[in-house]
Amino acid sequence: MPELYADGKIDSEAYYRSYVDTYLQRDICNLAQVADEMQFYNFMTVVATHTSKPVVYKEPTDAAGVFAPTSKKWLSMLASSHIIALVQPYHNNILKRVVKMSLLHFGDTGLAASVYAGLAALIWLNCKAAFPNYI
Repeated sequence: MPELYADGKIDSEAYYRSYVDTYLQRDICNLAQVADEMQFYNFMTVVATHTSKPVVYKEPTDAAGVFAPTSKKWLSMLASSHIIALVQPYHNNILKRVVKMSLLHFGDTGLAASVYAGLAALIWLNCKAAFPNYI
């Protein structure tokens, strides 16, 4: 999203809102054939709240009210479109790499805050979860 930062006159809130709308309408609904756009948006909001945390598929599944296979498919779509990154743990012992859980990170903290929305976004940007996600 270089154009957002290149031109200081662009309203970041409107930019991210239109980005999410375009992403949902064009990429998700048309290409991935997600039937319920609002449910996917709610899922993205739940995922934004779980950024910088270990991936536990049950948490976003329960919070968004979707089935586990749907949750895994949607997380996979978010990862393949580079909205989120599932960061594998690093350890010298290969067995520990396999056993430890991946961390979920949003690719853009501004987008995560925009999806998370409102006053909570300002609080979210100042909390511990945003810093490792930003780096």
